[in-house]
Amino acid sequence: MFYTLRCGADSPEVFPLTALTRVASGVTPTGVEYRTRKEYFVVANPPTDQDDVARLVEDYLAERHMRHDQTSYTAIIWSFYKETDYTPRDYVESDRGYFDKDRIEYHARDILVVVKLFPRSDKREIRFFSPDELP
Repeated sequence: MFYTLRCGADSPEVFPLTALTRVASGVTPTGVEYRTRKEYFVVANPPTDQDDVARLVEDYLAERHMRHDQTSYTAIIWSFYKETDYTPRDYVESDRGYFDKDRIEYHARDILVVVKLFPRSDKREIRFFSPDELP
């Protein structure tokens, strides 16, 4: 499934990488229970303007991902990557051996924005990445 912001050959599309969704839970050393959810997405033809990227992400999350119960999580993290040859819309992590692993976290040069939501405190953080600040 994908989400189209507007019609046209070069319009942005968001592709969820559902196989990479991760949920972690546990107890902190102080005895506080936590539960986090991480979801990953690839954006084909991403806008070049930061405001347009923010609008695309907000519209996508409002329409598709703000529906499920979020109060059961301490934090929800949505990471959006631009589509490249290294991070395609159908990206799958691979593990071909001890020294031959490919994880989404290794694709830092393709990251566009990370949205962190803390439902229990109604706090939200949005971090945009520019190519200049990446390794």
